Amino acid sequence: MRTLDLEAMHVPVFPEYANMGEGNAAAEDGEFSVGMEFGSRESMISAIKSYTISRGLDYTVYESEPQTFYAKCKGYGAGCDSLIRASLIRKKACWEIRRYNGKHTCTMGTISQDHAKLDSDTIAEAIRPLVEADPSIKVKSIIAKVQSRFNYTVSYRKAWMAKEKSVAKVFDDWEVSYQTLPIWSKAMIVKMPRTEQEYKKNYQRLKKRGETYTQWCDDIGVKRWVLAFDGGHRWRHMTTNLVECINFVLKGARNLPVTAIVRSTFYQLNELFTRKSAEAHERVRNGFTYSEFATKRVEESFRHTGNIVVNQFDRRKEMFEVREMQDGSIYTVNLVQRYFD
Repeated sequence: MRTLDLEAMHVPVFPEYANMGEGNAAAEDGEFSVGMEFGSRESMISAIKSYTISRGLDYTVYESEPQTFYAKCKGYGAGCDSLIRASLIRKKACWEIRRYNGKHTCTMGTISQDHAKLDSDTIAEAIRPLVEADPSIKVKSIIAKVQSRFNYTVSYRKAWMAKEKSVAKVFDDWEVSYQTLPIWSKAMIVKMPRTEQEYKKNYQRLKKRGETYTQWCDDIGVKRWVLAFDGGHRWRHMTTNLVECINFVLKGARNLPVTAIVRSTFYQLNELFTRKSAEAHERVRNGFTYSEFATKRVEESFRHTGNIVVNQFDRRKEMFEVREMQDGSIYTVNLVQRYFD
């Protein structure tokens, strides 16, 4: 239970819904008026809902037809005569308030925590920008948003249903999502074709250094380890840390249509690379050569080198003897063959 905020009753709450014609102006106190026009039936009903929700009132629908909408206050005939009728005006291609008895005269000192007209459809439309920005938004965040905007605390079920409806509006339903995914994926390939091209370029660079390297890669097979050629499947990664990593990335988004998951993953990666790029440019401007992580690893390696002695055994700097001072261990390092013992 909560106390009705009487001051908030006079705040205009639906000017964004009205498609006002010449000579018609919205009332200063946020009330409806005869002749007020709306661009669609949905916007007209939404305005009536917003009006009653913000004032803690309610109404009963007596007629709801494709061309007519007629509703009365719940307290009609018992101290309140407020009613509203709207009709579709074909010549103007809009909905118009044809009858309105004025403000509600009924009083409601307290009302329930929820509101009958604050249904999942109304909430779904209100949270649509949030769902577009973050499809994995939590239900508790939706409840908090509704409480902040409408001053009502809705049930978990109603908020969950609102999210499902909003997701369907933004990303289409599951069946449509599966039909859309191939088209969306092809558009991504056309937009960013460099993955395969960059692999081929790097492959040729590696081949110039030695065919042994490329032969080793060829023996494995590009489909097994190169994302650009794996056909959408990761080779032997079903039980590795990679799966756990992706599972964490998609946490909260796994209940979305498949296209929404792909879009969510894409935009998260885009945000990551954009942020890392900005960090890298900032370090370069500050005079650093490597990233913070790489710099720490290099410094750590330098600290360890203080406890070893290195002896060079050839003029081309390919063979070395490394002696650890702490335990006296001796290692032979061959840089050409890339091994030590």
